[in-house]
Amino acid sequence: MILNKNFIFRFSATILTFVTFTSCDSDANSIGTGIIGYGTFTTNHLTYPVTAYNQPLGAVQTNLLPAYLLGYSNHPLYGSTLASIVSQMTPTTVDPSFGDDVVLDSVVLTLPYFSKIVETLSDGTSLYELDSVYGSDPINLSVYRNNYFLKDFDPASDFNEQLAYYSDRTTSSGEVIDPSLLEGDLLLSIANLVPSSEQIVLYTLDEQTNEMTVSQRLAPALRQTLDIGSGYWQDFLFGHEDQPELSDISNFQNYFRGLYLKPELPSNGTSGHMALFDLNNSAANLTLYYTYTTYSTVNGEQVPNDFHGTFVLNFNGNKANFFDTNYTNITDGDPNGDPQLFLKGGPGSMAIVNLFNGDENGNSAVLESFKANKWLINEAQLVFSVDQDALNGVEEPDRIIVYNTETGIPVIDYFIDQSAGVFDNLTKNYHLVPLVREGGASNGAGQTYKVRITEHINNIFQRDSTNVKLGVVVTSNVSAANAAKVTHSPDLFTLTGSILSPKGTVLVGSNNSNAAKNIRFEIYYTEPNN
Repeated sequence: MILNKNFIFRFSATILTFVTFTSCDSDANSIGTGIIGYGTFTTNHLTYPVTAYNQPLGAVQTNLLPAYLLGYSNHPLYGSTLASIVSQMTPTTVDPSFGDDVVLDSVVLTLPYFSKIVETLSDGTSLYELDSVYGSDPINLSVYRNNYFLKDFDPASDFNEQLAYYSDRTTSSGEVIDPSLLEGDLLLSIANLVPSSEQIVLYTLDEQTNEMTVSQRLAPALRQTLDIGSGYWQDFLFGHEDQPELSDISNFQNYFRGLYLKPELPSNGTSGHMALFDLNNSAANLTLYYTYTTYSTVNGEQVPNDFHGTFVLNFNGNKANFFDTNYTNITDGDPNGDPQLFLKGGPGSMAIVNLFNGDENGNSAVLESFKANKWLINEAQLVFSVDQDALNGVEEPDRIIVYNTETGIPVIDYFIDQSAGVFDNLTKNYHLVPLVREGGASNGAGQTYKVRITEHINNIFQRDSTNVKLGVVVTSNVSAANAAKVTHSPDLFTLTGSILSPKGTVLVGSNNSNAAKNIRFEIYYTEPNN
């Protein structure tokens, strides 16, 4: 590839200023010091106008999420969320042959928590720490056989577009899902369920020693055995061997339309807990354990041999989160700027950021004046101050994320930033600087979020890209950054990571009486003296 001299100059200057900037981020005077000594360049920075205002979300699309919330959360500032799940179930085996004299032993529901091993003991036991579990108080959980068929495609589009399911139990075709269809046969009822970080140990009988031995060690999970005394499950499966219902996945999903997991607070409960589950993990399943018999001929006689089998249903196929909410502090914003920005995950609230105070097409006199300069943009950033007076000690999210409101796609800086790590606070942390807390303590009061949008601004400055409005949301995971629709506005998107966050925060907006803490839009640049 042939590089012109101008590109080489700009690339070299960018690398040089990047190195000096990252080594002394808070000292604006040091930016570009590696080239100032030649006397031909000047570095400086300007603060440009920006407007930020609130945008309530309402119902959000929840059928394409990377994980799903289940339980109850009561945010001190924003109110309560009750999250339920409906999901199709997909057999790992179709058209099964069960053998003779089949007897159902047990039916087990398993939903693994997100967790990590913190220590492994000498006996093989692992100690775990749960992740993405919010609260620890009990909830009640009912598991129903779902009788509502979760369609793949939208009939309103002649089945050419995928059907969207929203958090308020509606679909993109305008259908309102009847709760009575979701709550079919009651299959499991759990009272006072609490999350546990204990490793699950399974045992098997050693027929030679007649002793129980460890057969499996499982990560922490919501694992419950269903009642099989009624004969329901025996007939559900073995009564349909060689029948169309078990012949293929499509027929099975019409016969057994899935599970509906519905949480409730205990009668005297006030706080409960909410957990995030990866239903795409094969370890999340409903497994039927059974015993069957085969016969072999020994010395002319038929001898029975007992074996154990499993029939596994995974949470593959269509699924959706439904949220019953009772929110406060979710208000319509003023496009001229709000004093506070209320960010709440789920079907909550986001902020809209209008750079350069652009009009409906993103244009402004300030923007045109900016684009007329002959600068090298070293860095562009948004700085948000946390409104601690409004939060009053409420637990804050470590991350926020910005994106193009018209497409639901993060800005280009997100994709350029390759910083990654096992934990979310190490991922994309150059572009999306994690919350700076007082004293650097993990539990310190939040002070600022910084979002670097250098390449986004370069695209506007150098390549005449449209100055689109940016969305700002809290997120449970910056890697979960796919677009999700918002029902009341076909032209507005949120991000999946925000839907999966029960957390919220309050930021200082662009029209606050404490102007020193208003959102700042800063551009650092290098300018040739000639």
